[in-house]
Parts: sequence; C-alpha cells; structure tokens
Amino acid sequence: MPVLDQFRRVPLTDILIDRDSRQRREIDVSDLVPSVRARGVIQPIVVEGRAEDAPPYRLIAGERRCEASRQAGLPDIPVRFSCDLSRVELRIIELEENVKRKDLPWQDAVAGLAEIHLLYTDLDPDWTQGETADSLGLSVGTVSLWLKVHGQLTEGRIQTASTVREAYNILTRRDQRAMGNALEELIGVGTSVVSQASPDDEPLDEPQGEAQSANAGHISDDGRVIAAARAPDLIQVKSFLEWAPQYSGQKFNLVHCDFPYGVDLFGAKDTRQMKKVETYDDQSSTFFELLECFCTNLDRFMSLSGHLMFWYSEKHGDATRECFARLAPSLELQIHPLIWVKSDNAGLVEDVRRKPRHVYETCLLASRGDRHLVAPKADAYSSPTDKTLHPSTKPEPMLRHFMGMLVDVNTTCFDPTAGSGAALRAADSLGATKVFGLEINPETAALANTALNNSRKLRSASEALK
Repeated sequence: MPVLDQFRRVPLTDILIDRDSRQRREIDVSDLVPSVRARGVIQPIVVEGRAEDAPPYRLIAGERRCEASRQAGLPDIPVRFSCDLSRVELRIIELEENVKRKDLPWQDAVAGLAEIHLLYTDLDPDWTQGETADSLGLSVGTVSLWLKVHGQLTEGRIQTASTVREAYNILTRRDQRAMGNALEELIGVGTSVVSQASPDDEPLDEPQGEAQSANAGHISDDGRVIAAARAPDLIQVKSFLEWAPQYSGQKFNLVHCDFPYGVDLFGAKDTRQMKKVETYDDQSSTFFELLECFCTNLDRFMSLSGHLMFWYSEKHGDATRECFARLAPSLELQIHPLIWVKSDNAGLVEDVRRKPRHVYETCLLASRGDRHLVAPKADAYSSPTDKTLHPSTKPEPMLRHFMGMLVDVNTTCFDPTAGSGAALRAADSLGATKVFGLEINPETAALANTALNNSRKLRSASEALK
C-alpha cells in the first residue's frame, strides 16, 4: 500500500523525540517551515507506541517534518505506525534517514534519493518529484538536479566530481556543447561527415604503416571520410597554407594551433641548414602569413560553436590579438592566456647581461558561439619540456591538463601544424570523437602517426585489463 494511505493525525504534544538516540543533536528546519506553514505536512512521519502513558508515541522517522510543524504552530501531524509498514515502506524510511546524514558522500546521497523516488513511484504511479522533495524537506529544484546527475552517475568524470553541483555543471556544459553541434548540423553549415568525391578527384594517399585509426571512417586531407580499408593516416603531409583555402569538408569544434612563433628562434645560419628538411621557417613574416591564412579561412574548418588554443610569443602578442580582432571577430579571446611553465628551467636568454631566462610559453584561449567548458581548470601548468619526437613539442601532460577544459565525446579536434602529434594524442585520450592534423615534414608526420596509433593500442590494452 502507498505510504500516504491509512495514516492518523496525532497531536504534536503526544510525540516524544528521543534526542539521545537521534543521529543529529541539532537540526535546522528554516527552509522547511514556510512550506509546512503553507501546505501542512504531506508525507506522514513514522512513530511507534510506548508503554509509558505520556507521551504515548516515540518518533522513528520524520524529525524535520515534526520540528517544522512545531515551529509553524501546527497542532497535529499525520503519522504512520511502524507495525503497519510494508518492507518497501521500511526501505524508504531507511533511505530517507541516510540521505539526510551530513557525513554521507554526495554520490551515495544522490543514489539514495533516486531509489526513494523510484520506490514511491512504484507504490503510486502519480507520484511526483515535488512530493519526493516534500518528503525529504528538499526543494523541487534540488530533487530534479540530483535525479539528473544520478542518470549519469556511473561515468568516471561525474563520479569523481567533488560535489553534486559540480557534477551537474559538467552535465549541463556537455548538453550545451552537444546542442551546439546539433544546431550547426541543423542549419547546414557544412558539418556533414561525408562529402561526395567527384570523378575528377585525385586518388587518396594509401595508409602509411599501421598508423591509421581502428575506427570505421577517417578524415582525408580534403575532409572526406574514407572506409577503414583505405583510411589514410590521421596526420596528413600537407602545407596548411595550401590546404586551408581549398578545404570544404567536416568542421572542427576544437582547433589547436602551434605555428612557428616568428622569433627567429634558430638564427639565420641554422635556418639555412633547416631548409634541407621541409619545414616552416621561424621568421615573423611566415608567422603572420600563417595567422592571416588561419583567420581568413576560419569558416572553412572551424565550427560555429568551438574553442581555439593558439600558442604565440609575447613578442607578437599585441599584433596577434589585433589580427584576430580584425580578421576573425567571431572569436572571443580570453583576457588571460594559458601558461606552460617549463619545470626543467629550459629556455632562452636573449641578453645574458640584461634579461632573464624565458622559461614559460603562452597560449590564447578563445571561444566561438559561446561554447561552454567541459570543466574549469587552472590556467597555468608546470611540466618539463619534451623533445623526443620534435624540437618544439608541447608536453602531452600539459596539453591534457588544458584540454581537460575543452574535450569530451562531442569534440572533433584539428591541428594545422601537428608536429609530433602531441595535441591530437591528448585530445584522443580525453575522448574526442575525431582528431585530424597537418604536418609539412613527411618524416615527422610518419613518427606522429605511429605515436598516435601506439597510444591508442596502449590505451585499449589498459582498458582490457580492467
């Protein structure tokens, strides 16, 4: 029978609250009193009879409702007797008492509330979240929030949230990001995964080694998705300056950009030596050529709802921001950059007599279309340099830290100068649906594809052992 059935109204003066046996020595019912004063107590409390004459009943469950009724000046309260309760009703009472414990982990409280609501709806199909809220002395908004979180409680990122509110915010941001992707598909701005190839298209490059993705469908350098049997490497050998003006395929909602900074890092002599290997030079003219190409072709490859990570040198900081403002006004740049501090103290000294060693690098974070973060993270991270695969590689742990704000299952990530592929590996490890990059040096691209493939294999093996 439903908990609401067969109750009696008992004067509050007839109910003993055995304070020494209660979990809480003090309770605050200020949030419940207005509701009780306006609507009374909907959900009966539970009492048992006493051998003594006065007061004749002892409280078992429902102390907050009982105390709120006293403070509201009500003369009596609906009660159920413990001997009349079914096993389901007793389970509800047990859960109610546990959910109200202050020392209960939020995950257990959420699970308990969800079970209470389910049990009530099993007893009474017309039961509402509002009635569950009243029974527990919570607001309807709180119950709704907890039930939403409970639906995703088994997800790792949700379980490890520090509070239920943080978990709810993660889900809300994820929903907003998914809606941004859906809206772009709805209005037809080129987010289709597959574009038909014309008879005049050039044949696609064959996969190199074993570096292709194990997923069905891969993005070619012109944006087409190819069946797994003919999947090219996810990091293609192509110049961004040639690729961007011609691209018409899938758009990406996370772009990680690490152009050469344009600070003549290697000097004129070393630059001439590096020309033997195909690469972008580190002159300011090249940096701004890449930057202007990026801004003027932004609509070709970036979604209307997305994020940009753009590494730059403060030497060109003002000019970089001005270029974005002039050529890509749809990007909203954060005031404060992301900062990677090189914990191994690696860096350059331009003038040993007058200037300190420069041991950090900066990255502009920008959003497009008010895209929400997955979760907030610190805007500075300390880690050592990594030159294993490329002389200017950004370390993967640092990239994973910052990308933890931006990447979830709704993410498609593009890197126009992928280098070692560290950014794509970081995004892939965080659950991005697709990753794709360009690299002008064939040897570097081959190494990056191999590293990405090995990273996926290692992750799959690790998950299989769990």
